[in-house]
Amino acid sequence: MALLTLGVCSPQELSAWNARYEAKFGHTFIVCATGRPANELLALLRQRYPTAPHAELVRAAAEQAQITALRLDKLVAALTARAERRTGAIEAHVVAPTSVAPPTRPPVTTHVLDLSRGGPAAGVPATLEVQERGGWSVLGGGVTDVEGRCASLLSATHALRAGTYRITFDVASYHASCGGTPGAAFYPSCAVTFCVTPAQVAQHFHIPLLLAPFGYSTYRGS
Repeated sequence: MALLTLGVCSPQELSAWNARYEAKFGHTFIVCATGRPANELLALLRQRYPTAPHAELVRAAAEQAQITALRLDKLVAALTARAERRTGAIEAHVVAPTSVAPPTRPPVTTHVLDLSRGGPAAGVPATLEVQERGGWSVLGGGVTDVEGRCASLLSATHALRAGTYRITFDVASYHASCGGTPGAAFYPSCAVTFCVTPAQVAQHFHIPLLLAPFGYSTYRGS
């Protein structure tokens, strides 16, 4: 992978490269720009400009899916926080708190987006495993709902422990359910492995999957 060359860039230079990119690919330059300065964005634009149009379209779709997923996660978090504040205010006037509220969501969740369809991937079987001394042990599993989410990998009261975990997505089954030819999926399954440190056992782990016809990506959500 080429290294990014960072420097100072002017708004005019960034605008000129955006216009050059759009003239070549027929769409605006799409990148998840959260926390990135203008000079880094310009370096990314230059780096992706020589890419073949079909490959750049897949990259742009993945970036857009990541942007959408981040926005949805923030929106859901904001709405949830608002609802929890209202509920807490009401309960405070009714009864005095007697104990810490139990967790309301499992410690590990996932969300699958189908970039080729531009929306959630419903009906994707997912299995969660933990690495033991003798191999992998199944902890739970489920199937994504109409929003592409699967919150049934673990119970809300499951106590997560430090270790290495893996979520395996049965892409072949999903592809067949969408009318695809059996066995035609380029990646019949996608395995995402992640680690939980002793300091993270009380945290929530949201592991999204972004599906494309010939690739997939993931990141830690919220």
